[in-house]
Amino acid sequence: MRAKQWIASIVMVGVFVSLGTVSSVYATINNASIGIVSESTTGDNPNAIAQNPALSGNGRYVAFQSRATNVVSASTNGEYQIYVKDKVNSETKLVSVSLSGTGGNRKSENPRITSDGRYVVFESIASDLVAGDTNNKSDIFRSDLQTGTILRVSTSQTGGQINDDSAGPDISSDGDRIVFHSFASTLLSGISPTNYGGIYVKDVSTGLVRLLSRSPVSQSQATYTTTHSARISCDGQTVVFDSAGNNIVEGDAVSYDPFVMAPRQRIYVVDMNQSPLVPMYINPNTDSQLNASPSISCDGNYIAFLDGGRNIVPSHYSIGNTDVYVYNRATGEVELASLDSDDNKLTTGTTLDRPSISNDGNFVLFSSLTFFDSQDYNMYPDVFLRDRLRGTTELLSRNSNGDVSDARSFEHDISADGHSIAFRSNATNLVSNFGANYGLIYGVKNEWISAPSGLHATTPSTQASLSWSAIPDASSYDVYRDDQKIATSNTNTYVDSASSEGSHTYYVVAVGDGGVKSVPSSSVSVLIDKSNPNITASVNTAPNGLGWNNTPVTITFQCSDTVSGVESCTSPITVSSQGIGQQFTGTAVDNVGNTSTTTVVVSIDATKPTIVATRSPGVNANGWNNSNVTVAYTCADSLSGIASCSSPTTLTTEANNLSATGTVVDNADNTNSVTMSPIKIDKTAPTATNATMSNTFILGSANVTLGATVADSLSGVAGGEFYIDTDPGQGNGTSMTYNSGKLNATKTVNNLSLGQHRLYIRSKDTAGNWSTVTSITFIYI
Repeated sequence: MRAKQWIASIVMVGVFVSLGTVSSVYATINNASIGIVSESTTGDNPNAIAQNPALSGNGRYVAFQSRATNVVSASTNGEYQIYVKDKVNSETKLVSVSLSGTGGNRKSENPRITSDGRYVVFESIASDLVAGDTNNKSDIFRSDLQTGTILRVSTSQTGGQINDDSAGPDISSDGDRIVFHSFASTLLSGISPTNYGGIYVKDVSTGLVRLLSRSPVSQSQATYTTTHSARISCDGQTVVFDSAGNNIVEGDAVSYDPFVMAPRQRIYVVDMNQSPLVPMYINPNTDSQLNASPSISCDGNYIAFLDGGRNIVPSHYSIGNTDVYVYNRATGEVELASLDSDDNKLTTGTTLDRPSISNDGNFVLFSSLTFFDSQDYNMYPDVFLRDRLRGTTELLSRNSNGDVSDARSFEHDISADGHSIAFRSNATNLVSNFGANYGLIYGVKNEWISAPSGLHATTPSTQASLSWSAIPDASSYDVYRDDQKIATSNTNTYVDSASSEGSHTYYVVAVGDGGVKSVPSSSVSVLIDKSNPNITASVNTAPNGLGWNNTPVTITFQCSDTVSGVESCTSPITVSSQGIGQQFTGTAVDNVGNTSTTTVVVSIDATKPTIVATRSPGVNANGWNNSNVTVAYTCADSLSGIASCSSPTTLTTEANNLSATGTVVDNADNTNSVTMSPIKIDKTAPTATNATMSNTFILGSANVTLGATVADSLSGVAGGEFYIDTDPGQGNGTSMTYNSGKLNATKTVNNLSLGQHRLYIRSKDTAGNWSTVTSITFIYI
């Protein structure tokens, strides 16, 4: 018949120790009070053994197993049953309840409880806890204390019964993920079983079953011993177990313990978030004789374990003895925890039982034959509490008078928050009038106050506004800045408005009754910034000397802060609207909310001024002037105003294509111009010569043809006129036609006085200039 590799359990009594509210400062155990957890319904001794205590996260609930028939009123038939004690309400509830309402018909043991106390998981060979349990094997069960329902966990993925024993369960906080050991070959298909069984994880909600202690190559269970000592973190994401198997990590080889010539135990850690799941062992030193009995902190960061090797930590040899170590998964560091309060690494005696560890990794609970305390004179295993933060080791298995227990005390548990401790003892002197050589479970309260947690401050800030989680037992809190006490607060908040600029470190110490103080809280650094940020502005185009721009302007802001840095700075602003004295403001905000502003004034005139040209004198009907021409300019600008306007221009030159240009400039440097052209000036009179008459002797009345030669070199001849004897004035004579350099006219000469007369002819150019006259004498008879 196959030999199953279970680890033997040592029957002991349970004792409960409550440490207060949070792991930190505690008083000596001599000031503690002690009470019974596993008492009978009448408050008397239970009539049989109680053992295997397990604590909820805050220590309110204690699960344990007992054969006593007087723990609850229900019939429990003398078999080991699972119970949960509510320390607040002082109520004890039967957990391993059969379908008929009595205790299960066979043994139930090894309970574990969720952090909130709702679910209890345990192993049992009872067949009447759920319907259809006919395999006659030890199975894993989960009890929901809220609904009163019991679920068999150790079933296949299809819900079928399995063919061999399962044991050693642990449970995640939500009650969904359960880890346990099983020898069954029908739990999971495709796995080659061995005589040593394996560590399995069951997801209750989905029914998914996974084997952790298996070969990644052959998919077989671990070779050599795999104990039922698996533990799971509160979030169900990390599982730790020990095994001597050499096929769990690919490429591993068998390592033998030289003292017993058996494969060494190793501790394996599995991250359940990985796919596929890959166990990794922690092996602090190749000389380790035993990595065994691991426990894991609720958050999965710390692992406490036993080892009897040498040089697990420097200069410590414990060959033949077993010590307690703590492994920090984040840093990979290993620390010896089984020390006395003077940090002596004792080499006598043996540390027993699985160590327990609080969530923050500070408190480690273990049992040992070693004398870690000067008052430990009983020669029995005792329970010790190691405070890693303070470097102290406290003997717990003694009564309120300080007397050490008179029998063995070990197998223990510590709550995740480090407030409560449970252990078993066979002692008869822990409380008065109670004692049994088969053991009891007690409750003990240790007077200490926890360190504030959750210290928070917004950083950077103008002042340090601190807040932290309130400690129920605290009467006040000392506030420290840069290691100097600055205030005492009666609440769990404090505002330090007196701090100078720069980085400061704060922490808080809780103060309880009698002035007992906690260790410092975790610290926070706060960057204080009381100064406004700097802000300047620049424009891409500088204004002219009069403060005007005539194109769009982009304003860019430059922000800086030498303490907390800039949180926001106004983005560039492009100004295209016209106007005078337009104001635009930029704002700088640093990372604590200090602000600074700067304002830029922008005046933009992008419109050209107007300019109008007028001439004097005006042109004649032919577009000509026959005198000097003066061109004057009228300028206007409705926004920035006129900076300059051209003065009048007088043209004196004769030409037919003269021009005059005037320019205007406004105060924004916009320019405009106007050109008047063509300007035609002809100040030179035409010429008239060679006056002719077709007949210079005229008798009576006769028609006479008149003519003259005329010329004009610039504006050209427009026409001419003639008169006889007396000049009627320019333009008042008789018109003559012009053709090809000649003036021509026909005149009927009559009614003149007899005698000699004179004919006068003159021409006019297009500019209006009149020539001098040319004349000819004729006789009228």
